[in-house]
Parts: sequence; C-alpha cells; structure tokens
Amino acid sequence: MRVIKRVAKALLLFLLLLCFAMSIGWQETLQDNGSVTLYLPEGKNSYDILYASEQRTTAPVAFTMWQQQEGQVIENRELNRTKRASVMTLCGDSTLALPSLPMLLPSSGRGCLVDAQTCYDLFGDLSPVGGTILLNGQSYIIIGVFEWPTAMVVRQGTSNSGETYDRITLGLPGTANKAQAADEFAMRHGLSPIAVVSMGQWTAVAGFFVRLFPLVMLIWLLFASFCFIYRKRETPVIAGLLVCGTAVATMIFWRVAGLSFSLPVELLPSRWSDFEFWATTFAQLKEQFWVLMLLPKELPQAMPMIAVLHCVAWSILAFFLFVLCKDNKLYTCRELAINAGLSLFLACAVVMMATPSPVEGTPVLFLYPIFLVWKYFWENGQF
Repeated sequence: MRVIKRVAKALLLFLLLLCFAMSIGWQETLQDNGSVTLYLPEGKNSYDILYASEQRTTAPVAFTMWQQQEGQVIENRELNRTKRASVMTLCGDSTLALPSLPMLLPSSGRGCLVDAQTCYDLFGDLSPVGGTILLNGQSYIIIGVFEWPTAMVVRQGTSNSGETYDRITLGLPGTANKAQAADEFAMRHGLSPIAVVSMGQWTAVAGFFVRLFPLVMLIWLLFASFCFIYRKRETPVIAGLLVCGTAVATMIFWRVAGLSFSLPVELLPSRWSDFEFWATTFAQLKEQFWVLMLLPKELPQAMPMIAVLHCVAWSILAFFLFVLCKDNKLYTCRELAINAGLSLFLACAVVMMATPSPVEGTPVLFLYPIFLVWKYFWENGQF
C-alpha cells in the first residue's frame, strides 16, 4: 500500500511539472514582434500609394496589408487532386502578421506557404516543397510548410491586382505606446479602424497564466511562513531572523520563477489628476475585446489565440495538481533529499519531452525543489 501511495505521489508530481512545462512551451510559441493590427471596415486596394505616402514621413512605419478568403479551390494538376482551403493574401513582409511562420517576402513572387495536411492531401507522400499548386488560374510554388488544423494557404499578392485588403499590420518594435502610434498611422492615411489589436496583448495574457502557478505557490509559502513567524512572536530575535530568511527565500524564488509584472504604457495616465482616464480606458478595452471576439478569426489572430488557450488550460491544470501535491509533509532530511531529487529527475524528463517549442528549463527544474526545501524548514520548525 505504501508503494502504491509513493507511485501515485510521483505520478502527480510528474503531471504537475509536465503541465507547467507545457504552459511555458505554449507561451514561448508566441513571438511578440511588436506588431499591431488595424481592422478596417472597408478594404483598401492601393498598397503602393500607402507605402509611398508613409515613406515621406520622418519616421516611416513598416506595414503589411492582408486579407483572408474562405472556400478557395486549390489544385494539383499533375496528380489531378483538388481541395478547398482558406487563402490569406498579403502585401509586404509576412513576418509582421505571421512571425512564427517561414518568411514570405514580396520578392518571393509566386511562392506560397501551405499547411501540412493540405500538402499531404494534394501531394501524398511526395515532398511538397518546390511543388506547384493552382489557385484562381495562377500557379504558385510551395516554399514552406506549417502545421495548422484547417486547410490554409498563404500567398503574396501584387499591388496592382486590384485586390482589397481589410487588415493592416504595423511593425512597431521598441515603441512604448503602440496604441498611440497606431492611431497616428491611421490619422495620417485617413483610416478608420474598428479595432486595434497588439500581439503584446496575447503575450501578456499568456504570461499572466504561466506565472499563475508559481505565484500561487509563492503566496501559499509566504502565508504559511508568516503564520509560523507569528507563533514565534514572543522571541523577537528569532522572529526577526525568520523574517530576514523569508525575504531572502522570496527573492530566490522570485528570481528562479522569472516573476515580473508591469503595466503597459497605454494603461498609465499622462497626468495623475485625470480621474476619468481609468473608466474611459477600460470602457475602450471592453469594447475592443467584444469587437475582437465577434470578428472572424483569421490566421494571424487564430494562431496566438490557440496558443493562449493551450497556455491557460495547462496552467490551470498545474494549479489544481499543485493543490493535490502541496500537503505532502516531509518529516526528515532524508525524505526531503529523496523528494527534491525525484522532482529534479522528473523535471529533466519533462524538459526533454516534446513540447510546442523548446522550454527554458530553469523554472521547471528548480522551482519545485526550492518549494520543498522552504516548506520543510517551516513545517519542522527549522527555518
């Protein structure tokens, strides 16, 4: 019976570390390139004119115009195969709108990117890269393949094709107030976007949920530690040493967990006497949130949204598993050493396992052993 309990505890710990690692892995798939997307109610079809106008400004902003059409027929005439797919057409550098996909520049000409399943459906076991597909009577060469759950093709449009683009993605790396820079861009060119969405908003949500598990762990440790210190209040010297030890342990934990919090510049008023700023700002954020939720989810929005949902799900699972694991009491240094060593071993196995992206292993490897050591000392009155 004791062996079964130990195996169950080890399994719970392994699942806890796995969930934490998966949440970090999904967060790291989000590449915040500083981009901001303007959603236009009506499309524009003049990339060259907009580009020339922007180049005349003192600090021109790089941008990409794009649109997505559903239910387009693509063909492989050599194998006589067809399939319907969503087609994203863009003018400009594709990495502004799709930072995690292979680069598709205007100089790529008739190059395109196609999802893996569509490539398999059209080409079978043959290598799709370098293959030719037909779309709207024009041939395109596949120069990159990416994973996506639905049929999707990304291609470069031409500025003189007469196509309309109802999305404009701006490259604003290093810009502190991206919302203000996007508004200035829109005003310069007479645009009236119905929504403005930053890639940083997605990474901020994912970052919060990744930090949720270590933050809850830290709050629980601090609460238990201060309860223990309160019981020692009659010996001020010991209580003072315990407070200092708790502060040092908190700094180490904070550093290893990579905890950091900051407010975006857009959420800070220009003057503190502006008492209506917060109400106005949050009303605008609420409106933009519902506009975004109700808009069709095209590839550049769907990719970060799926990553955020995975990150949130894995983080919540890690939280619940921590609730199950946190009450396992350690009575001796031997038990502490065994459990800390086991957590390190399991963490190494988790880090080496396949995840959506390479995981930065420091928090996964060392966070739980630090938790065990801290918990052991205050539980056994040796802190």
